[in-house]
Amino acid sequence: MAKKFNPDSIPFLDMYLNCKLKPGIQGVADGIIHNLILPNQRRYQEIALLVREEFNRPSMYRWPLFPSAKTVITVEDRIKMNRSLHGLPASPPEPEGSQSSLGFRTKRRIGGFPMMNFETLGALIPWYFIALVHYRESGCDFSRHLHNGDPLKGFTKKEPMRRPLVLHGPPFGFEESGVDAMIYQGKKDGWNDHWTLRNILIRLEKYNGFGYEMFHGVFSPYLWGGSKFYTKGQYEELAQNAYKTKWNPDSTNHQIGTAILLKRMEQIGKISVLKS
Repeated sequence: MAKKFNPDSIPFLDMYLNCKLKPGIQGVADGIIHNLILPNQRRYQEIALLVREEFNRPSMYRWPLFPSAKTVITVEDRIKMNRSLHGLPASPPEPEGSQSSLGFRTKRRIGGFPMMNFETLGALIPWYFIALVHYRESGCDFSRHLHNGDPLKGFTKKEPMRRPLVLHGPPFGFEESGVDAMIYQGKKDGWNDHWTLRNILIRLEKYNGFGYEMFHGVFSPYLWGGSKFYTKGQYEELAQNAYKTKWNPDSTNHQIGTAILLKRMEQIGKISVLKS
């Protein structure tokens, strides 16, 4: 009987602290950070804000944040309308003690930090987590779904299929698709609000899947592409069906890994990640 895979078997922190870039990769990583990620920081922050708003609304009055395909409404106005419709305070209240003022109970505490369930963490999703996913899924293309890089002109066809779950048909806006992607993944993976470095790395890899380590003993390029930890081996889309993949042990994924970009953003002082 095959041994059940455990993400704890991957030394995420040691790998992050000791990873070395392949020759020529630093310049490529810096280009991605400065040309694709940092100029769009506000858009990623807005998605985190909108995820919070999605859960701040009383569940019995689920007036949608995105009732139509209109994208001319600013995020600020959308939030203002949402709060006015539901009689909510103009600004979300901050958590107090071990129980948030929204009425959600914390599950437990780790290292002195209250650990809350997913419905409380919207504003706490780091903007750079969303940015890194966006880079890997579509090269930071705002005309594609954050879920998997499928075009926004239709529902997603790859896994997860037929997203986003909104009250109108295609085409979709990037923000509404991004909110749906974060909510879908957060619920599926049981995220909490403890965004330590290790949790971020695990959630990034789980977004893509643990198939590399689980079935092939290869560190995932989704995190480690461009570093000494990844050389070759990847899942490739089938020519006859782009929505299915096949393992190719001799093929190389040339995208920069999310862990590499994360570490480089720390090195140049653009972000600071909680280590524990």
